[in-house]
Amino acid sequence: MTNLKSSDTSELAQRRHAFKFGAAALGLSAMASSALAAPRVAPAPIARTRFTFDSDWTPVHNQVNRIPWTTMLFNDGVDCKLDADNKILIRTPGLYRIAMGCDWVAQNGTDIDLRKIGIRRQPTGTVRDPRAAGFPPIDKDDDRLASVDVPGSDPPRMARFQGTWRPGFIAAGAMVTAQVAVSPPKIVLPGDLAFASHGLVSDAGIGSAAADALMVQAKVVAPDTVRVSMYNPLLQEGVTVPSGPLQVLAMSSTLVRGESADAWQVLHTPTEELRAGDLIYGVVRSLADGDYVQATKATYIQIERVG
Repeated sequence: MTNLKSSDTSELAQRRHAFKFGAAALGLSAMASSALAAPRVAPAPIARTRFTFDSDWTPVHNQVNRIPWTTMLFNDGVDCKLDADNKILIRTPGLYRIAMGCDWVAQNGTDIDLRKIGIRRQPTGTVRDPRAAGFPPIDKDDDRLASVDVPGSDPPRMARFQGTWRPGFIAAGAMVTAQVAVSPPKIVLPGDLAFASHGLVSDAGIGSAAADALMVQAKVVAPDTVRVSMYNPLLQEGVTVPSGPLQVLAMSSTLVRGESADAWQVLHTPTEELRAGDLIYGVVRSLADGDYVQATKATYIQIERVG
């Protein structure tokens, strides 16, 4: 075996490192030259067509309604057109993306999650029965390309009162009441929920026996108005409740709550392969009374051929 001095070993290692670095540099140079020599293919242009309608439109309450598109806003090609049934007819097969926006009328106090929008496809060759129920007829077997139907949490809205109240002496079987206005206004009506507490109805304030026996109740008796009552059903000697902090909480219990001042929803599909003769349409459903879709620039369906 050949004996190498430490200096010889170091020199050999340096030569190997230089050889590896040079080979790597040559490889990168070859790759760069190959990349520069390869022709660059420009991406295919995206052809876009957008449709809308000319006047505000009110869908049938709590039914799936097909949107009656009537007007072309712009067109980059000949890939699609409106058909006689206000759907969009696909003329060029290919890969498409579809976007749709609905500008609902703003209704404060209406939960936006009570609305649904969707994009559907009627495959080419589908034959509709003219006697089908509903107008316009919508086939449950059509392809659902995209939809938004988010369940609303529908939390109650709160109104409060904080002040002082001196119930005074309450005899056995007697009741004392106080009426307060809660705020903010226009939150609660008769039939909504209310709760009340008095800071002196406690062991330290009137003793444990009286605190257990007294009944404190609250009712919404008029708009923004809560009546609080204290009832003594058991204590024969009566009980005196001194002046103390009164806390009242009232909350809405109605079905529809929320804020939708900016009631604009946008929906889009992933890339879909469409065939010539396919029909694209939009659907909406609303549970909000008096709801309608506004004819603005934010209400549209846009068809994009991407390949």
